[in-house]
Amino acid sequence: MSPEEADAGVWTVRDFAEHGTRSSTWTVVRREPLPGSFIKLDLTDAGEVYDASVQTQPDAVCHLAANPSPSGFRQQTFANNVLSTYNVMQAAGDNGKVTRFVYVPARWPPAG
Repeated sequence: MSPEEADAGVWTVRDFAEHGTRSSTWTVVRREPLPGSFIKLDLTDAGEVYDASVQTQPDAVCHLAANPSPSGFRQQTFANNVLSTYNVMQAAGDNGKVTRFVYVPARWPPAG
């Protein structure tokens, strides 16, 4: 799971726990205590993402991410979102155990 600070991520981790699903949250800042394990890492660092994948051995990945503006600059936002998603997808694919990958932008503009 990444990142847990997003509203959708928090809700998802709690829902997984309520239904008995083991989860591991990977993100740079832990905003609040959540069920499951937590690994502090930078998703744009492929080595850190691979290490987390080896440590947790997930059979499924739910990547709730896509920061709308980590620094307020478009190019940095794009690079952060694309690189972090690529690293998580690549590690999941190379893991050999992941049979399901779900990607959802965790923060999106409200409808209306």
